[in-house]
Amino acid sequence: MNKGMFLAAVAATLGIFILTAGVASAQYPPPGDELTCNVNKIVLKVSDSGDVVAKLTDLSGKPISGELVYFQFVVTPGDAKLGTTSGVTNALGEVTVKVSSGNTAGTILVRAYSGEDSCQVLLTVVKDPIAQVLPSAPRTGDGGLIQEGGNASPLLYGGFFASILALGLGYWLLARSDGSVWRGPKR
Repeated sequence: MNKGMFLAAVAATLGIFILTAGVASAQYPPPGDELTCNVNKIVLKVSDSGDVVAKLTDLSGKPISGELVYFQFVVTPGDAKLGTTSGVTNALGEVTVKVSSGNTAGTILVRAYSGEDSCQVLLTVVKDPIAQVLPSAPRTGDGGLIQEGGNASPLLYGGFFASILALGLGYWLLARSDGSVWRGPKR
C-alpha cells in the first residue's frame, strides 16, 4: 500500500464516520419542562421595587400549575430584599416575586428554580436613571439550541460536507500525474 492509497483509505473512513455519526443526543438528558424569567423593569432606582415573574411550561409551551418555584439572590449590591423566597405556579404557570432594590446602586441577579429547571434575571439599580445607559434585559431559555419542527441538525450538514470533501481529497490524491486514475492493484 503506497502513501496515496493509505491517505485515501483514511479520508474515506473519516468521511463515512462523520456522515453516519449524527448528533450525540444520547449523551444528554432529554429536554424537560422550561422555566423562564422576566421582569417588569430592568432598571430600578434606589429604594424602588420591581417584579420578577418565573413561568413554568412543558415542552409544548403549555403552562404548568401547582408547582413550587424557589427564588434567591445570586448577586446583590447591598440591602436588596426578595418579597418571598418561594411560591406556587398559578393557572398561567407563573409565580411573581417582588424585588426591593434597597439603598445601594449596583447589579441584582435573581435566580428562580424548580426541580432541575432554573432561570436568572438581571436588574440594574441606579441612583439617577436619566444619567445611566439602559442595558438590554438578558434572555433566558435554550438560547435557540433546541430545534423545533424536526429540522436537521447543522452538525449533520457539516458531516455531509466533510464527507464530500474527504472523498474529493481521496480522489485527488489517487490521481496520477499523467491524468489517469488509480484503478486498483495490478494483476
